[in-house]
Amino acid sequence: MFNTLKRLFSICRVEDNQVIEGKYFEKYRDILNNKKILQLIEEYKTGVIVCEPIRKTLTKKEQEDLYTKIDKSNFLSHQEKFETIIGLMMILDGSFPEATIVTRLGKVFGKEFTDTVEQKRNEFKTDIADKDLIKDSQWSVIDGEFCRVIDFVPMASIKDGKILAIDKTTPYASVVLECKKLPTKIKGFITHKVDFMHLWTAFKERGVKQDEEVLIFWSKKHYKRVYKIFSAFLPRLWVMVYPRGAFELETNPDYRPGLNGEARWNATKPIIDWKPKFMI
Repeated sequence: MFNTLKRLFSICRVEDNQVIEGKYFEKYRDILNNKKILQLIEEYKTGVIVCEPIRKTLTKKEQEDLYTKIDKSNFLSHQEKFETIIGLMMILDGSFPEATIVTRLGKVFGKEFTDTVEQKRNEFKTDIADKDLIKDSQWSVIDGEFCRVIDFVPMASIKDGKILAIDKTTPYASVVLECKKLPTKIKGFITHKVDFMHLWTAFKERGVKQDEEVLIFWSKKHYKRVYKIFSAFLPRLWVMVYPRGAFELETNPDYRPGLNGEARWNATKPIIDWKPKFMI
């Protein structure tokens, strides 16, 4: 436990000075609920950036004053103080702690503090809703098209098979796509659990090698007949890992004209794929 927290605090180290948060662990480590603290550490490490990080805009003394105010509060237990300190770390670095910790932060710093953080989070959610691909009507421009995934950015995580999301309205992830049908790369947001789990499995669990690439196929038109009545609730993505260069081979018949027959077929055959059982 001690080494885990030392590693956690080391990512916030400022020059050669002792990490501000570290001294509070030294103070409270013998009376902490280890299970809860480890859970918070995991949330801190995997927390999604939902507002502009402010740590670098504050001096060491300003950060120290914030932590001191938590430490000297007379209405929090030792356990609650340390949990709230980790919650403040999350906010300083741009993520958002669980609701109970936000409530404690509000009691320590006042309603204006938590209202400002909530406003930043809502601005983030509004920003992603106003552009790119998030609704089916926007995604439909590439219905049935193969697209290459240039970047996969989770906004949630998966632990023990369970999705840990920010809340019920924020997308699980974003993907930057290259599609032949579109003139430029475009960002899409993943809002279905199954689609997110398949992308997570491909990128985070299996991993994508340097000589591989991930292609996706988005569609609302390729469901088995028995499932079409439920299409509004079904996953949309077929996720595939291919040998690198497969996207060009799939979308450009003039690409590598010397690659023919079985060799061309093997180069456009997925190495592994994750296809919803509802799709044809």
